[in-house]
Amino acid sequence: SFDAKESLLDVGTGNGNFCKQMSPFFKKIYGVEWAIEQPEENNSNNIEYIKCAAQNIPLADNSVDITTSWDFLEHVIPQDVNKVIEQMVRVTKKYIFSTVATKPSGSHRRKLEEIFGNGELHPTQQPKNWWHDIFQQYGITYKLNNCFILILND
Repeated sequence: SFDAKESLLDVGTGNGNFCKQMSPFFKKIYGVEWAIEQPEENNSNNIEYIKCAAQNIPLADNSVDITTSWDFLEHVIPQDVNKVIEQMVRVTKKYIFSTVATKPSGSHRRKLEEIFGNGELHPTQQPKNWWHDIFQQYGITYKLNNCFILILND
């Protein structure tokens, strides 16, 4: 059986679906997102959605057991990738799980054209080895299929 962990943070949570799916397994869940309005339906009293930039997560150091980011980090501009990962590491006790897309998004947003030129939603398109090297700076990193598992240094 799976014992409910204390807390989970999902960075770049989007519409919050992952938070909702994980609700039965954690006592407290945080979903961080800046681009999309917070989900209207929040029937779970253990989920807190925080509208903020991932470069400045308003949680205390070592305050969550597990942090996840599913297909999010490629949306971060290259000069902010380390800042975001450092924030994830700062608030996490031990484990970070992340998937990262390495190809163009296939869709564009006009409001991003001023920032990225073509409005590409994946401004940080790098191969898996590049991401592995970034994560490796913060702890022991495993790559399983498309998922990186980061075990933080003590």
